[in-house]
Amino acid sequence: TAVKSVAPGQMIVLKGGTYALDRTVTIDRGVSGTTDARIYMIADPDSTSRPVLNFQRKCAGMILAGDYWYFQGFDVTGSANSLKGIQVSGSHNTLDDIMAYRNGNTGIQISRYKSTDGRSDWPSYNLILNCTSYLNADAGYEDADGFAAKLTIGEGNVFDGCIAAYNADDGWDLFAKVETGAIGQVVIQNCVAFKNGYVLDENGQEVDAGNGNGFKMGGSSISGQHILRNSVSFSNKAKGIDSNSCPDIQVYASTSYNNESYNVALYTNDAKNTAFTAQGILSFKDSTNAAEELIAEQFKPKGTQETSAYENAANYYWRGENSTNSEGIAAAADWFRNLDMNSAIHGGIHRNANGIINMNGFLEVTGKVPEGVGARMTGTPSAVFTVAADVVNNNDDDDDDDDDDNRGSSAAPAVDWTDVS
Repeated sequence: TAVKSVAPGQMIVLKGGTYALDRTVTIDRGVSGTTDARIYMIADPDSTSRPVLNFQRKCAGMILAGDYWYFQGFDVTGSANSLKGIQVSGSHNTLDDIMAYRNGNTGIQISRYKSTDGRSDWPSYNLILNCTSYLNADAGYEDADGFAAKLTIGEGNVFDGCIAAYNADDGWDLFAKVETGAIGQVVIQNCVAFKNGYVLDENGQEVDAGNGNGFKMGGSSISGQHILRNSVSFSNKAKGIDSNSCPDIQVYASTSYNNESYNVALYTNDAKNTAFTAQGILSFKDSTNAAEELIAEQFKPKGTQETSAYENAANYYWRGENSTNSEGIAAAADWFRNLDMNSAIHGGIHRNANGIINMNGFLEVTGKVPEGVGARMTGTPSAVFTVAADVVNNNDDDDDDDDDDNRGSSAAPAVDWTDVS
């Protein structure tokens, strides 16, 4: 009822606890805010637990086809097999501190609302901020990514400060196909992708699942010029940073570590020319896992590609036995504060109170690393909201909640990624 009748400038406040739902929450086209008066759906900052929208495997989760909405601080779980957790189909929306997990398809996906929508109706200028998407899996382990912005999206879509882990298919998927043509440029920054291509069984044991790329940056040899910046990819089942045939992705100041296939793959299948740009990649391997091959990167430039645009002194690529730049200078294990992946996934990687990812030392670079090389995790703090006293609690007159970047007790908790309880 609320999402059908809400007006620009109004706020829907979700009290903490689990909402058992059996119908998709659809915010239809036309139910929109404005540039100056967004519509908000946020967790009650005074609740002691996060709101959890559980769709009980009965339907799709949420569909946001309206414009100028702001979501913050709640969880979406339990969408039915092959149906997404959250589908963003409107424009100028922000999803902030949303957790999407154990859905039957991609956790959070940007794509068009109706199959008849033309490009002018494709979702544009959406911000996915400090969101976490994990343990999403379809029955066939073919389609469930952590995040996707693919097939039918316009310009200006950004992922900032997001984590994708243990999703059946890929961490991020920016696929484009010939039938619908090129999609708008996507920016991914300050993000982390790990252990995609695996899911966990009821005992917390890894199960071999889908493709398993960390950042899959395109498709069908179609130009996208997508940007990956200041991000980390590690221990994914396949590639860490994968152009997926997109001929012109751009990668800046990012770290790729111990992915089971290539840490970095820049190639195209059918485009005549490539225009890859890379500056500040730090790719490293030291795995003793027999399943992980210490293979060199995959580079397949074509036509007018300038080699120096991706092979230069600022990039340290894994060459099969070591990681070196174009001048032969080698990276080493002591370039990182620690390489303890087990500690990282057992609650080590978490978020600060303001929502920014904290790697807890894992893959954090030391002073030996040249400036501009590798990821140095930073980001954009989540918004802080104050709920008017007469909205949720008549005896609450505290209107001073905007100090110390404190988002209240409903902030995303630390996650032990192998805990499936």
